[in-house]
Order: sequence, then C-alpha cells, then structure tokens
Amino acid sequence: MPSVLFIADHLGYPGGVVHGATTYYLDTLPALAAAGVRVVPCFLREYHPAAEELRARGVEPIFLSAARLNPFVVGRVAKIAQTHGCTLIHANNFKSTVVARLLARRLGLPLLVHVHDVKLPPFALRLANRLLAGENDLGLCVSQAVVPVAVGGYAIRPDHAHVVHTGIHLGPYQSLGERARAEMRAELGIGPDEPVLAMVARMYREKGHREMLRIMRSVARVHPDARLLLAGDGPERRACEALARELGVREAVRFLGARRDVARVLAASDVLVVPSQSEGLGRAPIEANLVGLPVVAFATGGLREVIEHPDDGVLVPEGDLDAFARAVSGLLARPTLHDERLRQARAQRAADRFGIDAHVRRLRECYERAAGASIACGGMRSVIHRSCG
Repeated sequence: MPSVLFIADHLGYPGGVVHGATTYYLDTLPALAAAGVRVVPCFLREYHPAAEELRARGVEPIFLSAARLNPFVVGRVAKIAQTHGCTLIHANNFKSTVVARLLARRLGLPLLVHVHDVKLPPFALRLANRLLAGENDLGLCVSQAVVPVAVGGYAIRPDHAHVVHTGIHLGPYQSLGERARAEMRAELGIGPDEPVLAMVARMYREKGHREMLRIMRSVARVHPDARLLLAGDGPERRACEALARELGVREAVRFLGARRDVARVLAASDVLVVPSQSEGLGRAPIEANLVGLPVVAFATGGLREVIEHPDDGVLVPEGDLDAFARAVSGLLARPTLHDERLRQARAQRAADRFGIDAHVRRLRECYERAAGASIACGGMRSVIHRSCG
C-alpha cells in the first residue's frame, strides 16, 4: 500500500470554524489509517483546532502556516514527503493542487486530484493547472456533476476523471436513540407535533438562505405551526435575520449557529431543505437520509446523484421557489412522513451508498492503481478506468 501525502489548503476556517471539507477530513483520514493506509496530512495554512480530533484518533496533521503566494512552500512540502517516505500525492482544494503538481514533477510521484465542488478555479489557477498537468494525473470527482470541472478546471484527462462519492462516518447517525428527537426538541423549545424543517449549511449567498426564508413564508401559510432550523453561520446571517423579520417569519425561524451535533438537529426535524444554487454532491442530504429524513432540494449539481430513490426526497426545478414550497408542504402533509419502515429504508440506502468504509475501499483501489500506473504506464488508462470509475 502506498504512503500517501494528503495535501490541502486548510483544515478549517479561522476562528475554529468547520466546513464540509473539515468534516470530510475528520471522517476520512482516520478511516484510511485504520484501513492500513499510511497517510501524512499536510495543510498549507495555519493550525486549526480540529487537529486535536485527528490526533485523538491517531492521525498527526502538519500545518505550514504558509502565505498564499509563498514560493518556498513547495520545498517545505517536498522535505515532508521525503522524510515520511511518501510514494503518492492526494491533493484537495485550489492552491494545494498547484503545489502538489509542482511537487509531483519534482519528486516524480503519482498524483490524484480530488475535485469536491462545481466551481471552476480562478483563471490563474486554471492556467497553472494546464501548464503543470501530468499525463497520468488521476481525478477523483465527488459526483458526475463535477467531472467537467475536473477536466476544464484542473486539466484532468476525460478518461482519467472518475466518480468517487464522498463517504461519511456512520456512527453519529446510527447511534441516535429513540429519545433523541424528543430531547432535542425540548432543548430547542419545540413542541412534539410541530412540523420542523432543517437547513444545514454555511451561511453564504450561494447556499440559498434568503430563498429559503421566502419559501418558509409560503410554507407557513399552509402549515402555520411549522418551524425552520438554520444550522450554520457565516456572513449572510445578519441579512437573513433582518429578512426573516421583514417577511414576518422571524418567530418561526431558529438561527442555531454553527453546530457540531448535526445528527441531533436532524433527529429533531421532519424534512431537510436544500435550496442551494451549487453543490458538488451535498453532505447534508446524505446525513438527513442517514437519520431517515426525506429531502427537498433544487435539482442542481450532484444533488441529483444523492436523491435518486423517489422515497428519499423531492427534486424541484432550479430557482422555482413556488415548486419548492409546494414540495415541502406536500411532504409535511403525507400520512407516511413518520413511517418507521420508510425511515429505516432511507437510512439503509444512504449507509450502503455513502458509508465511510465503502469510500475508503474506493480510495485504496485508486491509490494502488495510481501507484502501479506510475511504474507501468502502458496499461494505465484501462487499469485505472476499470478500478476507480
């Protein structure tokens, strides 16, 4: 098994703020180590408190605290790779991919570029990727929707861009007891029979919080006792609080801020809403299905690949707020909304498709084949395609 240099821009945002990538690293890096992969996590930016969770689970991250345009960072990372005997590079995020490509050229190591979202890198980075791309670089795409980004933004050959869905550590979702719903509702001051919607997302414009508040106004006309839980924080919060007051739904909306107990928030809810304008895959809808909740989302990006079964949720046309509101109201009115058999079936489908163990197996296959392909380039294309596609 190769020794993997896992390189990323940062573990989380300043001030200890976590995001989807943080949670992915916390789930994946210890799972890789437990599966026998020697992984060396290297973060280009400053220390983040989530490092302590990694250390507690046997993974020692390295932080370089490097400035954005530090020309010496490649040399520092090269020393780390050589010191730890790394034989393969797994790159995440914009800047780390450029650093990883310079490093791969310098040390002659195989490279995997992990593409997590549907945003193209800035033009300067796209140009750098085109100039530095290796013939054998392998692209790991969290969904089919990001494959064009891997090809056009990261200069991955189309036949080397492969879908590897994100994996999630199932423990927090499977360990919820029957009392979790009642306990969390009691903590939030919500009655046992009040319809509850949950939205779990950083409060950034593209996540659609403002649209969700407008949708909530429509839902409240049909379900006046409905509540909306907003789990997450960010620059949109103040504007959204003002908009909720303007729309007359402030009393129905709970701004929960950043939460580390998302599973409990979901357990207290009835439906997850995802009004996002852009999603590479979407962690929140997977988490919702893991606790048995149906989802309403715009049919954008990788969300189509999460909500595939008709019982797992409803996808509505992008930007159609009225259709979204109707879908939410319709789910809340379904007699089968709390049917335990359907909830368990949702949870099982999500666990089978997105559990961390299956994800790690796919990564190991890709690591092994990428490492083998760097030695035997002649058969690389067909081998990697069959193993990781």
